[in-house]
Amino acid sequence: MRNKKNMLRAEKALRSVNEVIAEAEQIRIPEPIEIDEDEEYNAHSNTFEITFIEFAIINMYLHNCFKGKYDEVNVSSYGQVDVSGRLSFGGVFENTGSYWFNSRIKDINNDFIFQTKMYVDSRNELNIQLHISVKKAISYDEFDKIEKTIMGLAFNNSEYKGKCIKVKMKDGRFRGVEIIDIEQSRNELILNEVQKKFIDHFVFRVERGGNARYLLNGEPGTGKTESIRDIARRLIPKVTFIIPDFDTSDDLTSIMEACEIFKNGVIIMDDIDLYLGSRDNGSYTKLLGQFLSFFDGVKKRKISLLASTNDKGLVDKAAERPGRFNFTLDYNFLDAEQIVKVCNIHLPEKWRVQEVYNALTEKINGKKVNITGAFIANLAENIREMSECDDNWSVEDTISLIKESYKGFYSSQIEKEKQNLGFKI
Repeated sequence: MRNKKNMLRAEKALRSVNEVIAEAEQIRIPEPIEIDEDEEYNAHSNTFEITFIEFAIINMYLHNCFKGKYDEVNVSSYGQVDVSGRLSFGGVFENTGSYWFNSRIKDINNDFIFQTKMYVDSRNELNIQLHISVKKAISYDEFDKIEKTIMGLAFNNSEYKGKCIKVKMKDGRFRGVEIIDIEQSRNELILNEVQKKFIDHFVFRVERGGNARYLLNGEPGTGKTESIRDIARRLIPKVTFIIPDFDTSDDLTSIMEACEIFKNGVIIMDDIDLYLGSRDNGSYTKLLGQFLSFFDGVKKRKISLLASTNDKGLVDKAAERPGRFNFTLDYNFLDAEQIVKVCNIHLPEKWRVQEVYNALTEKINGKKVNITGAFIANLAENIREMSECDDNWSVEDTISLIKESYKGFYSSQIEKEKQNLGFKI
């Protein structure tokens, strides 16, 4: 009986195997599918690497669209994205934050979510991205067009374009952009013919879309910072001026690379010797190497540079050589004719007398004086205030004030002035 049951089980198993084989024989293995590499595939999202300047500009533009300032993009709602990826609606807006914007673009039949993302990854590298999501899937070529459209709209409506801005980068973190009012302090600029010629050339060269890199060299108060202001006033709003505010060499490089987004951009570096150092003086720094590499790389740089130093001997010879700076423009102390011109601009008319001119052009304490325009401007302000408080103020008092305040007084005033105006990095 047991053998019979075993035989029945074996027959049943054999029939099952035969059925499987029969079914397998009917299966036709499909031919390999040929993939057309030129065929476009649609997607619902794409991510673009951007610079932090582009990051700030996109944030500002889309937020302004939300407020109704522009109508090319309709932003119906926006919100923040925290470090854990959680979304929220609205909130305090800062252009350095990560946000999402629910949007529609004029004449494009689709819904978009633009998301700006800035985060440090596991390798401690800063990632700055624009993520675009769409309701109706589109090709990657169309995503590229949308990214260029948004970037163009944001840039052309940017409040930073054609201004003087301070870009802040600290320890690899973007800290924002500040607009500097260069009209806050305007002083008459007294230049010699060589200085006028080369400043005019810088303006002409940059204005027509070229680039230039000038190093302005001279003692404090000889007109370097005022020359930079004058150049900026002549070129704004056609050109954007950028003052880097940074801690490390990587921060400076990031700022210079990011600011190349501006079609006409000029980096301002006041007192460049404090940051670049000199290999000859044993103070070679990583910053010098990266600064030189930036301008010497394979990529041709579009951005211009206006730098100043109190002593070009402190700037490494390699940084001075042609190609890194097109020209080094020297600023000297005022000569007798220039001193009179500056006095006639700043001094109250009552004190524009020969005795005062003589005190500023002759020797003080047995030494030839080295007078700057900044010294005369500060002197004029002090004379004005003191004479208003003292009815008996005389020419002799003015001459005494000149002698007492001459030594070292003006340099601290200049540094304070530059710092207040944002030209001190």
